[in-house]
This record gives sequence, C-alpha cells and structure tokens, in this order.
Amino acid sequence: MIGDPNVWWIVSGCCLLGLACGTLGVHAHVRKQSLLGDVLAHASFPGVCVAFLFTEKKAFLPFAIGAICFCVIALAAMYVLTRILMVKEDAALAVTLSAFFGIGIVLLTRIQAMGIGAQAGLDHFLFGQAAALIAEDGIVLAVLAVLVLVVVCGLHHPLQAIAFDAQWARVRGIPIAVLDAVLLLLYVLCIVAGIQAVGVLMMAAMLITPAVTARAWCTRLPHMIVLAGAVGATAGGSGAWLSTIDGAWPIGPLVVLVASTACAASLLIGPYVTKRGGGTI
Repeated sequence: MIGDPNVWWIVSGCCLLGLACGTLGVHAHVRKQSLLGDVLAHASFPGVCVAFLFTEKKAFLPFAIGAICFCVIALAAMYVLTRILMVKEDAALAVTLSAFFGIGIVLLTRIQAMGIGAQAGLDHFLFGQAAALIAEDGIVLAVLAVLVLVVVCGLHHPLQAIAFDAQWARVRGIPIAVLDAVLLLLYVLCIVAGIQAVGVLMMAAMLITPAVTARAWCTRLPHMIVLAGAVGATAGGSGAWLSTIDGAWPIGPLVVLVASTACAASLLIGPYVTKRGGGTI
C-alpha cells in the first residue's frame, strides 16, 4: 500500500485541502462567520446535481461551475433575507442551508430514478470519495493551497484590521467590500475543490475545526493561522491514510473525526498549558 501511487495522491491531496481550509477558516472563525462555510457547502450540492443533469458525466469542471453558480445564488439569497427582508443572520443562514440542501437531495433522488449509468457514485459527494482523486486533482488542490496561502499572507494586515475593527479599517480606506468578496471566493473554491474528497456534509468542519483547535493554543492571529493550517493538513492526511487502510470507511467523516479529536483535546488541555482563559488575539 505504501508504494501505491494512488494512495499518495489521496493523502497528499487531502493534506493540501486541509492546509488551505485550515488557513482560510481562521478568518471565518474570528469574523464570526463559522456557519457561512456550512451554508456554501450545502448550496454547492444542487449545483453539482444540475451540472450532472446537463452533462450526464462526472467531471470536475462542470461540477465546479455548477457549484460556484449555486453558491453565488445562496449568497444573494442571504443578502436579500438579511438586508432587504430584515431577517436575523442566524435565521437566514439556517433557512438558506435547509432550502438548498433540500433542493440537492430532491435533484439527487430524481437523477437516481432516471437510471443514467454515469450517476453511480454521485451520492459520494455527500460524504466524500477521495479514492477517485488523480494527478490532475492533486495539481488543482496544490494550486488552491498556494493561492490561499498567498492571499492570506499578502493581505494579512488589512484582513486583520477588518476582522477586529471594521470601522477603523473603513476610515483608513481599506476596501472592505473587495476583501470580503475575495474571502468569499476563496471559501467557494475550497468547498468546490473539497467536495469530491471529503464531501458536502464535512466541508464546514474542515474550514472551522482547525481554527477552533488553534485558538485554544494561540493568542495572536499569525500563530493561529500557522497552527490551523498545520492541524488541517495533519487531519486531512491522517484521515485519508486511515481510510485507505479499509476502503469501507468514508474518508470525509474520518478526516473530521481526526480534526474533532484534536479540537476536543486542545479545548480541554490548551488553556491550562498556555496559562490563559481565552485571551484576545
């Protein structure tokens, strides 16, 4: 198994995905947008189903286009609910998540009833099927990881200012709307790249759990970003490795279980080791 190239593609791909999600998830966590990733992940699923209905084949590019389109629609729906209809943000998130995931399940059921031969395995996008990762997917995940790291590092100071004092950032002329759009685009790209590996239902945990783990040990944002990326990469790689040992175990839940175990241990031990009770970043 160690010499199997496919195993290394799976493990390295999930490592890169965990690195990207962990690094990016820190900003979602500190900006109190933890549920946004969950909404976008669930919204991407009907996009995958619609793309399959048009193409009748499982290919990354049409799936990515469909997922991105539906994520944009979900963001627009949340904007209408919160800014125009004055619905509270948590309620808007819940309504959007439920509605889009419901659409996805209806479409999946319809596809399965159509008897299209290529639909076999389409439900793996719910829980992930990293065994399907190939060299091209590894390259996509590597590019994504580099892109996330470059953006997060290059825009560290303005992103930090927006996260902790948006009013000051606005006075200083920082383009908040543009940076928000950049972060949302990166969220969507991470979700689109990750749904094949760990599944729609697990992507929110990939974005947030490493950030929560790092927060238990760190009081400064740069340290938190580095640690969250390391936790995400470790969880992705080790979960993928455990899944390859016995193919009967779905990779997405295993990756999340590894990350959640690290998170639980950190929340219990971290504050005592670092001699703090949850200070500011």
